[in-house]
Amino acid sequence: ENLLNEKYNQTFRVNAIGERFGTLTNNTYKVQCYPAESPNDIFVAEVDKKGNNIYDDYVSVCVCQKLKKSIKDNLNDNSEILVESRPSITEETNRDISVEEFAENNDADFVVYAVTKENSDNFKKNFDLIAKMNGSINIELRIYGDKSDEQLKKFKELSQKSNQMNSEIKFLLDDVPQIIKYEKGVVVGG
Repeated sequence: ENLLNEKYNQTFRVNAIGERFGTLTNNTYKVQCYPAESPNDIFVAEVDKKGNNIYDDYVSVCVCQKLKKSIKDNLNDNSEILVESRPSITEETNRDISVEEFAENNDADFVVYAVTKENSDNFKKNFDLIAKMNGSINIELRIYGDKSDEQLKKFKELSQKSNQMNSEIKFLLDDVPQIIKYEKGVVVGG
């Protein structure tokens, strides 16, 4: 918490500690954290035995939350999304950086996991407009279509506890998504 407090000049809380010294170099551990004022902005930091911060994906999570809000403002209640950046670990320390500037500075693109009760083709038609509105970034859309009310509800719950696609979410969806790639708002594959 102290390392993050110093790095970002705000207060953080550690949610969970895992992978203690069982990593490749056997000298680090991972912590799941969140800013005290925003418990849904969960991110991961890796710290070495001496207490030096190795890396974290806090700024990436902040940027992905901005993009998520922008996209969700244009979706109906039949859908939910999870957004990740590639890469997620960067040297950025400005949590207020714009989505576009983050993408440019880090040669980043974004993966949008969409879970919807609609069929994939209908969702894609709506998302084409959203991609055009975000035409300065590259997006890989992964649609899990025709999902039940229960699957959508559970995905919403799980995606609020984690800002990354994880094994629990993949098990819930138990499906291969339809993948569509957008470069600067234009479909290039999928």
